[in-house]
Amino acid sequence: MRSVIGWVACAGLIGGMAVGVGGCGGDDFGTTVSLPADQRHKLPDALEPGTVIKLPSPTSFNIHDKRWQGTPGPDGKANPSADATPKGTAHCKADGSNGGVSSAEFQLGHCIDNPTDKAVKAEIKMTIDYEHACKAEGEGAKTVGMYSIKAFVKDTAGRILQTMPLSVHTSDDGQVAWSGKERTVAEVTFQPGLGYYIVLAGRAEASSLAKTSSSASVNVKSFELQIICKSATTTGPTAKGS
Repeated sequence: MRSVIGWVACAGLIGGMAVGVGGCGGDDFGTTVSLPADQRHKLPDALEPGTVIKLPSPTSFNIHDKRWQGTPGPDGKANPSADATPKGTAHCKADGSNGGVSSAEFQLGHCIDNPTDKAVKAEIKMTIDYEHACKAEGEGAKTVGMYSIKAFVKDTAGRILQTMPLSVHTSDDGQVAWSGKERTVAEVTFQPGLGYYIVLAGRAEASSLAKTSSSASVNVKSFELQIICKSATTTGPTAKGS
């Protein structure tokens, strides 16, 4: 088990797709996120210092998006999948054999608005119980499995405030299978008039050539979030979120 202090965060379609997940590949995967204002959690006007918001119980996560896509090719196989639930579980799995290619992603987290005229300092605690793995079998530079998982905080004005890469691996560096827990702590100030996305994002990719195969997966067994509201300070005019 590792303890970490601080927050960091396409081919033929054969799976489901949910609005809010980022595009295919790249270090910035998963940071495109949007939630209608009527679905966001809102801080109360009379916020008591020490107020704790716990997720996924008794409050459920309001961000739980997933997508997967792939193509088996003329003679191969690809069977990607992804899921994310309001109760704090998620997974993404990609595989391909004999020319098959696939990818899968998820986003799991919460968006909370500060509709008041006060800036609210908050401590964010995150605990993730998860596992991840990837491998490749057979020769060929284009046969590779890879995964990435990270957490990030982003406001509704589009600014990514903090990003923490939790794990990244490619089968080019060897087969791997890992299971354990991550714990992080961060401090964020919720500015008036803005919303804040606190998100865990995972991605898996797999590609293969003839007579080869690869796979990658991330499985979140539980994701727990605590937002501990501390002090509130009156500020000037509120900002505009989206």
